[in-house]
Amino acid sequence: MKTRERLNVFLKTFPSGECIDDLHLSFKQRSEKIADYFFDAREIVCELKTLNADPFYKIEERLRVLAKREEWPWIFGAKGLDRLLEVFPDAKKIRRTIYSNITNLVEESIKDANRQIRSTKKSFNLPDSDGLLIFLNDRVHILSPPLITSRILNALKKLDSVGQPRFPYVDAVLFINTAHLIQEELNTFSFPMYKICNPNCRSQRIVDFVDYLATEWCKAEGIMPVQTDWRNMEVVYREAIEIGEE
Repeated sequence: MKTRERLNVFLKTFPSGECIDDLHLSFKQRSEKIADYFFDAREIVCELKTLNADPFYKIEERLRVLAKREEWPWIFGAKGLDRLLEVFPDAKKIRRTIYSNITNLVEESIKDANRQIRSTKKSFNLPDSDGLLIFLNDRVHILSPPLITSRILNALKKLDSVGQPRFPYVDAVLFINTAHLIQEELNTFSFPMYKICNPNCRSQRIVDFVDYLATEWCKAEGIMPVQTDWRNMEVVYREAIEIGEE
């Protein structure tokens, strides 16, 4: 069973959980794009997204353009992206453009989740419920966990044209990454997991719930939890900027 399938089974059977697709929905509700789950007597509205559109083609498009430049190196064997780019005098700018393009997938997912959570809260008359996005990456290896995390945090910080939060309905994100391993000790590996709170969120309820949900998911998977503390996300963000965007 794939990770998303296992995660859906876990969420469907989670205490206080309701799979919205399994509910008796009106015709109007079924015609709308709404969220996936309710938790805690519908105080939490949850949407599950998977980063499953491998963005290699975006890199290939850019590399075909670069291959026409005189600096393009002769390639013998396999070379990583950074090794290819290091010969260009504007390597930093090229790298920033490539990473910006391929990580737009992350922000598009947040945009969709924000819209679906908003629609669900309105349709079910839940104005005071908190919105949670569970974001899974189980196959896109080229995007490192800190880089994805930086894009999530950056998106949650964005404001619209009148100075209001662009994605106000996503109060928190639980980012589960199984495309990369972290070595904890000798012969002991685990998967990174990041809990990211919207800077505009003032709800302790969503923080407590995500802590509990993340812990229970790790138990269900039989893995050691590797999680960043909510307060440390700015550090992760700065590290990701250095890794991928500068």
